[in-house]
Amino acid sequence: MSLIRQAPRLYDTKPWTAHLYLTDQCNLDCHYCNEYDNSLPHPDTDDLKKYLDKIRELGCLRIGFQGGEPLMHPDVVELVRYAKELGFLKVSMSTNAFLLTKPMLADLADAGLDSLQISVDRMTPIEATRKSLKTVRHKLAWFEDSPIKLVVAGVLFHDSVDEAARVIDECLKEGVRVHCRVIHDDLVNDRKLRLYPAVDGMQRVLDYQEELKRKGEAIHTSWRLLQYQKDMLAGKKNDWSCVAGYKYFFVSAQGQFWLCSQVRTDKHILDITPEDLTSYNHSKDCQDGCGVYCTVDMSLAVNDPIGYLVGEAKGIVRRSVHVLLADSRGPKVLGMRVRDRNERVVARGGASLVGVTGADGNDRTLIVPDDIVLEQSLFDVLRELDPPRRLRAPDGAELDWGAVSEETPVHPLAEHDFLDVSDEPKRRQAERILLLRTGKSTDGSVSRRFNRPQSRFFSLWFLRAGLNANAASAISLATGLACGFAAAQPGAFWLAVTGVLFQFASMFDGVDGEMARVTVRDSKLGAAIDSLADNLTYLATLVGFGIGWMREGITDVEAW
Repeated sequence: MSLIRQAPRLYDTKPWTAHLYLTDQCNLDCHYCNEYDNSLPHPDTDDLKKYLDKIRELGCLRIGFQGGEPLMHPDVVELVRYAKELGFLKVSMSTNAFLLTKPMLADLADAGLDSLQISVDRMTPIEATRKSLKTVRHKLAWFEDSPIKLVVAGVLFHDSVDEAARVIDECLKEGVRVHCRVIHDDLVNDRKLRLYPAVDGMQRVLDYQEELKRKGEAIHTSWRLLQYQKDMLAGKKNDWSCVAGYKYFFVSAQGQFWLCSQVRTDKHILDITPEDLTSYNHSKDCQDGCGVYCTVDMSLAVNDPIGYLVGEAKGIVRRSVHVLLADSRGPKVLGMRVRDRNERVVARGGASLVGVTGADGNDRTLIVPDDIVLEQSLFDVLRELDPPRRLRAPDGAELDWGAVSEETPVHPLAEHDFLDVSDEPKRRQAERILLLRTGKSTDGSVSRRFNRPQSRFFSLWFLRAGLNANAASAISLATGLACGFAAAQPGAFWLAVTGVLFQFASMFDGVDGEMARVTVRDSKLGAAIDSLADNLTYLATLVGFGIGWMREGITDVEAW
């Protein structure tokens, strides 16, 4: 709904987004930054609210808070709440997160903050930039239970380029959206910051992000903006017209109207009119090589909305095809790619997937080829052993744990704690073994000897067909409702049909649980859906019998 309400800004003459500096002060002093001045006091909160009123009155739908360091302003939460009350569709903030606390994050979420961008340039701090992942990494986990969307953003310059790829990798491991963008020159102080020796490294990081995005990783940038940066570094000119000051503008902590963070005017925001904004709807002398990417990205979208959307759609298609191809290359077991299942097993086992085919071992690294299926029981075994060991399963498959050598002892496993699926016969045997382990300790004699063999047959073919446990639950529920319908019909035939359907429902009830457990997708929600389907089956059958007896003319006394 929010995107639909924003769509007119692609074509009308109203502004779309503004950034408001909540303060000029900052707790850091990054060498490349020209957006802080610790000699200036925090602006009055009432003044900032007046600026917000004016920005909203001009037509902006989105507002971004920044600084300086916005978290330094004592009324930052109140200002977020005020912005939401004014009707901004999206309220975001950019911060170094040094001052962010868990209670503050909860307060910002309660006030309505939609997204938070944390600036991270390197893995470790240096004099040029102290914005490092080491400093704020523990705070990323706070967002798991927060409605605030998190993005980690890095600046690519000569002191960060060597660690940028690792920052990206570590953020993706944490499940956090991330991007690193090429530094812009300091136009305010006429400083060249995009130094030539680092350009090749910047190109490599951009190529790496493009590769990851194509694989479906959470690289938080548009395809057009990635290509724009690559063309810019290569010296190619892009055909575009800057919309800074028109669709996108900045307001300083003192109320000055700026086209962007680098192009500043002495005009006051309270004096700006819609005609002032439209007067900036033209190309700018400084737009070649521009690195203020928020305005660049919006300019690319506004200049050619259809082309922009088509380009993004093509990128999504390319990414989807790549993922599908990657899935099809890896071996599958029970309709699921082995690597994907192993990742789930490792997570359940309280470990991390630190090795794949070709990885170098270390003291406690388990090297897992793509044709080996892991079971959670393996991690119980590993906790009782010290590496290095060569682990051998009953079927002869082996795994190396730690830095093994020819002299490393072999540790035989009594159970199938991992399975070889390197060819079709072994894959079918592994599927049979995995499904045999899906039984429950509460299964009775009828379930073990009759229902489970039948349900496993359906589970096997449903999984191979690409269906999930919810589909099985739906079929089980449909069978239960059919059972109730049959029970409501008079006559011996329908009574027999009811018995057959009820037994089928009882047998089929095990399919969804088996499918979920064997693919390591079982959850409390799935169990609740399963229980709901069971109870509805029982209820439908009992109600059906009641209706059937009434239609047969059986009285309450006769029934009892």
